[in-house]
Amino acid sequence: MKLTRIVLLYLILCFLGSFIICAAIWANLLGPMQILLDTNPELEIAIVYFLGGLIGGSLYCMRVFHQMYTSGLLDIERYWIWYVLRPMFSGGTAVMTVILLESGILIFTIEDTVQAKIGLSFLVGYGFGKLTHKLESTINTMFGESEQTSSTKAKETKGEQ
Repeated sequence: MKLTRIVLLYLILCFLGSFIICAAIWANLLGPMQILLDTNPELEIAIVYFLGGLIGGSLYCMRVFHQMYTSGLLDIERYWIWYVLRPMFSGGTAVMTVILLESGILIFTIEDTVQAKIGLSFLVGYGFGKLTHKLESTINTMFGESEQTSSTKAKETKGEQ
């Protein structure tokens, strides 16, 4: 039960802490660190995108946590690492998704505003699992997957069913 409470507190801190840090950045309340951010606006905006992804990822984790807890299916001993790492992976993936979008490698229509990119970061964080599958598909398309590998995977998949 103690681990359950620790994980839940961690998720709440990730979620609320991200909003607080964003507010502190925008209000110039970070003291000495603010000087670093003021001299490097790309770093500041990357941190905000990371926090947007972190908010989305931690919200998703809290939703799953609540769903599993209330249904009596929460296995925190087995999945604690997922609850701890998912928000961080979501934040990092959000930053990289915006970079891929800005570079033109990833193409879809979004307004070229900070607010739209923060919104995208949140969606990436919340939908991290779906995005990961899409990225793998895109990588296979871009860099190719040999026919032999594809047919071997198909046979393995049929054998598992």
